[in-house]
Order: sequence, then structure tokens, then C-alpha cells
Amino acid sequence: MKDQKGWINYKTGKSYIWKTSTKPWHTQYVCMHPKKFGLTEEQILKILAGAGWVDPDNGKPNVPDEETQKSFEYLKNGVHDTQFELKDHLEKQGWVQVSHEEYTGITGGSMKASERDLHSLAKIIEKKFSASSLDFTSPHVGIMLLGKRGTERINIKDKFTWKSFLNTGKVVKQRSALAAFR
Repeated sequence: MKDQKGWINYKTGKSYIWKTSTKPWHTQYVCMHPKKFGLTEEQILKILAGAGWVDPDNGKPNVPDEETQKSFEYLKNGVHDTQFELKDHLEKQGWVQVSHEEYTGITGGSMKASERDLHSLAKIIEKKFSASSLDFTSPHVGIMLLGKRGTERINIKDKFTWKSFLNTGKVVKQRSALAAFR
């Protein structure tokens, strides 16, 4: 299985997943395909300008200029990957970055997602990645979902806990495989 990553919207159920080991980066993908995320290049430029990505000598605050355009091109070409204000904008809309790596499992999260939102995200992850078929016997493989402050990190290391979370939205106390035989 090749590594995969992408974006999932837990509010709408939309997802864009691609097989990759490196590029395109998450932010690069958004800049290459803004319409898929309900954006235009002009809106992304305004988000970048609002974040202060303007020429400090010649630019005007919140108004896209040549420096903003250059920054956008860097994001679009994969020179830069992270842009927190753009990510924050996407998270407010329900978008979550996800990664599925063969030897570590699945990670995803949003600083805007509640535990209920993470439950919705988990259901989509199960459909897209067949997460129940992960090799949970490996100590390094698991599913980690991160939410907003106050929502604990959901770190699942066994199939029983994953199935239970999918069904109830609650994380049961995880036990070791040997504990079942005591």
C-alpha cells in the first residue's frame, strides 16, 4: 500500500485523497485546486495579505501585492507548505488534513473540531482508508485524531477500540491483548 494524504470535510463528507510519498503538500493541493475547497485564487491572496504577506515597504495591509502573489506561487509550487491563516480558514469550513502512512497508521485533526466532529471524521476515514484493516498488531500503527482545546487527543491502538469509537463516538479504555486472558 502506498502512503496517502489529503483533506476531509467532516461537515459535508467531501474528501480529496491522493497517493503520495511527498508532493503535493496539503497547502499546495489547496492552492492548485482552490475551487474544490470553495475558494478562488483571489480569496487565497486576500487571506495571505490579511496574514501580513505583503511587502513591508511598498504594500498596504490586507491588500494583495507582488509579495503576496510571490508567496502564493511559492505555496502553489510546493516551495512553502505551511500557511496557518489559510489552514485556519479551511478548518472553520470543516476541512481536516489527514495522512495515512503504512508503518504509522492514520493521523488527522483540526483545532476547530469537537469530539462529535472527530466521530464524523472517523466514519469518513473508515470509508476512505478501510481503517479497520490496519495492522494494529504493530506497536507503531494506530489512529490519532486531534481536536480543539478541551477535546482530548484520540489515540487508538487496537481494532476493538476503533470499532467502538465508530459505533458510539466514545473511546473505551484500551487494554492490552494479554489482559483479555487474565
